[in-house]
Formats: sequence, C-alpha cells, structure tokens
Amino acid sequence: MIYGRGTTTNGYAGTLGVVPTFTLAAVSASIAPGGTSTLGTSASVFVVVATDAGDLLGTTGVAMHQGPASNVATSVGTSAGLTAVQVTITNDSSQTGALGYNLYAASVAGGPYYYAGRTGYNVGYITSQPSAGPTVTVGAADQSTSSNNYDGLLTNVSASGGYVTRLNAALSTTNPGVEFQTAFGSLYEAVKGDPDEVWMNGFDRLQLSNALLNNAANSAYRVYIQNDAMSGVNVGAVVSTILNEVTGSSIPITVHPWFPQGNSLIRQKTLPIPDSNVSETSVMTLPQDYVAVQNIGLAA
Repeated sequence: MIYGRGTTTNGYAGTLGVVPTFTLAAVSASIAPGGTSTLGTSASVFVVVATDAGDLLGTTGVAMHQGPASNVATSVGTSAGLTAVQVTITNDSSQTGALGYNLYAASVAGGPYYYAGRTGYNVGYITSQPSAGPTVTVGAADQSTSSNNYDGLLTNVSASGGYVTRLNAALSTTNPGVEFQTAFGSLYEAVKGDPDEVWMNGFDRLQLSNALLNNAANSAYRVYIQNDAMSGVNVGAVVSTILNEVTGSSIPITVHPWFPQGNSLIRQKTLPIPDSNVSETSVMTLPQDYVAVQNIGLAA
C-alpha cells in the first residue's frame, strides 16, 4: 500500500529502470551512522549498488524488490583511521521514484555481494563486511515491479504528485520545518493543495524534533527549569503537527512502522475542487479484509 510498483502493461508506473553510478571513498568511521566500524585496515571492500523500491524481501528470503544493480563492482581500500566506506551516488538526480539505495559489499571482486544496508539519500556508508543475508550480482536486472502489484502511495505520488523533491541533506536546524513549508507553498500555488497529513519514518520525526533543539543560536524556543521543578523535568521534544504557513491548517505527523527512512509523504485525502465528484484521492477495494492466521502444531 505504501511502495508497491505495478507494471506499465497494467497501466502503472513500471520499473525504476535507471542503473545507479557511484564513487567510493575510505573515510573515518566517526562520520558514519553509529560512529564505529568493524572493517579491518588494509582491506579491500567491493561494492554494488541497487536502487531501492522500498519493498520487502521476496519469497526466497534473499532477493530484494529493487531496481537494477550497478554494472560494475567498485572497490576501495581501508587503512588506519579510514575504516568506513562512503558511497556517493553520482546520478541521483535521474533516479525518479527511487526511495534510496541498497548497498552490497564483498571482500573479493567475484562476490558474493551481501546486503550491507541502505541509504535514504545520495550518500551512504558501509561499516561492516556482511557474510549472510540478501544478495545481488553485478548488473542484476530490475526487480522493482510485479504484474500482481498496483502503485503504492509513494510510487503514485512520485510519478504524478504535485510536488516531488530530493533534499539529500539533513533537515534544517536554523529554520525547523522549512522543507515542508516550501512543499506546502508549491502545492498551493500549483493545484491549490491543502494537505491533511504528513507520513514519515520514526527516526525522521526524531530528526525534525531535534531540529528545534540543535542550534542554540537560532533556537525556536528556550527552556527554563525552576528550582522547585528540578526533580520533575521531562527531557525531549516531539513534533506532532506542522502548521501550514500558507493556508493556516494544522497538519498531523503520522509515523508508520514500515515507512522507509529518508522519505516523507505529504498527503491530501480529498481534492481541493468541490465539484470534482471525487470523494477520496486514494481508496482500496478488496475482495476481503486482510487476515492473519496462526498455525498451531499439535504433537501426539
């Protein structure tokens, strides 16, 4: 429902298509997420990159629903003080519909290339040499679509939405939420849009919440703790709504447990044209509701 991709034969968006190109650099592990690395020094790390369609593992447990893999395997050597591999996607601007990139690593050029993580923008990091899990081969074909799929919300919006952009940067701390205000303004100018909700990954809302606190010189507010309240202080800030500075609407933030990190969906449930006779912008009609069946084994 979020990131499915249907085939063009069935009238949907179709494959991601564009093969990613990238460069590698050995960097200090301190700048990578987590700040640590298990990669040894004087070791070569071979890397293959595939565009992320956001979908889950295939039925085999080792194949990913993703776009085409890079046509070459590039390597870089680690050394003392430089024990993380920085992967920079050089043709990110042409990757329409990609929700990020899956990174695969191997210790030799011939592989096997195991999944080493993903990035939600055009830079990612490899900090370990995996030896199990999903695999890919150099130049693997596009696996982002299925003839049984329809376009999910992210796929549909990226293909035909009123506003799509790629930040490739952390959220602003000098003007928290400015990225969303830019989107709201563009949507109102283009189609008189007035969104109803914003979807994002929990860690992305964490970043947005911390944006209020991370720049003391341009803080959005100040916190004063009275002496008589020292034992009852609650630490932290949570952004639950974003005020649309264009229309004045209050837009709630929805955190979805399987929403891909580094992506955000700005969604309007109804069209801004009253006489359109379209009651909803998206709806699912199913033969039956989803069900979960638990199999219980009995031993005699």
